[in-house]
Amino acid sequence: MTDIGIIPVLPAFTDFMPQTAPKRFPSAKFYYSSNWAGFGCNESCLPYLDPTDPFFQTVGVQLLTETINSLNLTSHYYACDLCNEMDPPFSELDYLADVNAGIIRVMQTVDPNAVLYNCFY
Repeated sequence: MTDIGIIPVLPAFTDFMPQTAPKRFPSAKFYYSSNWAGFGCNESCLPYLDPTDPFFQTVGVQLLTETINSLNLTSHYYACDLCNEMDPPFSELDYLADVNAGIIRVMQTVDPNAVLYNCFY
């Protein structure tokens, strides 16, 4: 990919977790997405980890580290599209700023040169 001039944008942790995560990690702060595009909650309504929760940092750093190591590359660009086609649980600007700070903190912990490519908060 990079040999032909394509700059990869790697996925960062977007906070969605398996259905069993809230029970497995009861001290972490989870919310549930709404049903999406007419699908019922069997196909959607996934739990997602609040980016202001310290456990978000733990999971995010592990996931991004594994992604970079598995692919053996980074361009320092990362995509993180939280709340894609859904509303965040809170709309206060301080909360949204903390969410973005949490996302960027994960990326810069793993890659000090990280650039957040997109985030729709």
